[in-house]
Amino acid sequence: MEGEDLALAHVRRLRDPAAVSRAQACRHLAGLAARGDQTRAAIREARAIEGLLPLLHAANTQAEAAHALAALTVDEEARVLVRAAGGCAPLVAALQSKTIEAQEEAARALGHLARDEEGRVEIAHLGGIVALVQLLQHDDRDMQLAAAGALNQLARSVENRVTIVGADGHDAMIEILRDGETPAPPRLQAEAAGTLANLAFYGPNKRKIREGGGLERLIGV
Repeated sequence: MEGEDLALAHVRRLRDPAAVSRAQACRHLAGLAARGDQTRAAIREARAIEGLLPLLHAANTQAEAAHALAALTVDEEARVLVRAAGGCAPLVAALQSKTIEAQEEAARALGHLARDEEGRVEIAHLGGIVALVQLLQHDDRDMQLAAAGALNQLARSVENRVTIVGADGHDAMIEILRDGETPAPPRLQAEAAGTLANLAFYGPNKRKIREGGGLERLIGV
């Protein structure tokens, strides 16, 4: 089957009565989305986003739906559709899911949505910043990477820089950069350093980062 036909077939399965089938359809759509721009466009045209968003509210499909949305929202067109359909709210809610997989995939999707100013404003308004900072306390490095990546994007907005520091997000990023028996992977360190750089564009944050040992940690890496 061609990409368009496959996309349509899997989108139809998003309405299957069986939760297992719906979850499989989400995984297949995420895999298709990795093929490139044209395939993602076909998935959007098949109205996949409208089918995926309701699945964020069900525990047995939440992680898979968030995964598919994370794969699709690398494109601006998909981000516009997700925001217009009210998709930011259930993704922020999924940050407090009972499953690590749902939390991580929701953070990844929100990181993509935060590439646009409209997304950054909405995610902050919904309380996403505090929830993402809390995920940085998790031991899972992939979880930390997804949360740090989202916060790095969110920190591109002036107002969000204040909110992130108010939630002690700068301290969490500095902690990621600390040496230890198991130092953070390079990608995670890069996201933490990038977030601190964005936060430092707001004058009062510079002092807090410095007082928290941020300069020493940045020099150390």
